[in-house]
Amino acid sequence: MTVPQKHGPPLPSKTIGADEDILNLGFTDDLRHKGTDQVKAITEKAKEWSSRMNTNKYLTPTDICLSLDIQLKPKVIWSISCLSANPKDLDEELHRVYQNTMSRMNINCKMKKEMRTIPLQYCGLGYFDLNIECLGKRFHIISRHLDAPMNVGRIMRQSFETFQLSLG
Repeated sequence: MTVPQKHGPPLPSKTIGADEDILNLGFTDDLRHKGTDQVKAITEKAKEWSSRMNTNKYLTPTDICLSLDIQLKPKVIWSISCLSANPKDLDEELHRVYQNTMSRMNINCKMKKEMRTIPLQYCGLGYFDLNIECLGKRFHIISRHLDAPMNVGRIMRQSFETFQLSLG
């Protein structure tokens, strides 16, 4: 397959395999939409953040907690509504990173996952949970675009009606 050019010969178009990793606008995925590449990308970003927090001796535990919400969360939440990874795999990877930085924040490493993700106002640690963030983002997209007088709204309505018909 070639792409015609204004000046010069046509350029060949690169063929991408179904399992190859594709990066578009900071979003990583493959054509089969398995989500393994997404988990790898999120894990790499989280491990990089964790290693920086654990090796910097000048940061206080409060600074690391702030960095969690200011630096790590925006990096891994980018395009979260397109996430197709298995929630269990994503949860394991993210909480493994949390586990690595908890001792640096003077927090008991044996604390249960539920206590880590409870918001601060309810006496939890306030760590973000990507699966909950993803669910919230998807609900937001559905409530904003369903029945909107645009193509996205029409497609969503048609998909919903088709889903209802398939259920019977």
